Amino acid sequence: MDYLEISPELGVVEMLAPERLHGKTLGEADLRRKYGLTVLAIRHGDQLRVNPSADARIEAGDELLVIGKMADAERLSD
Repeated sequence: MDYLEISPELGVVEMLAPERLHGKTLGEADLRRKYGLTVLAIRHGDQLRVNPSADARIEAGDELLVIGKMADAERLSD
């Protein structure tokens, strides 16, 4: 997990999508409501989807670029 601090309480985190999210859309995962995280991009292999829509599907091996609190990103990755 890589972290870029924007302020003492906020940062951009690049993380491997947890297995429990594989096959779900961003809308189904509802990361903003459940974790307070906003997905900025999804990297799937060489493809980068910036500002993905709610119907973007998370697949095994995807990396998520999210903005939010580091503690919330750590809760998601557990």
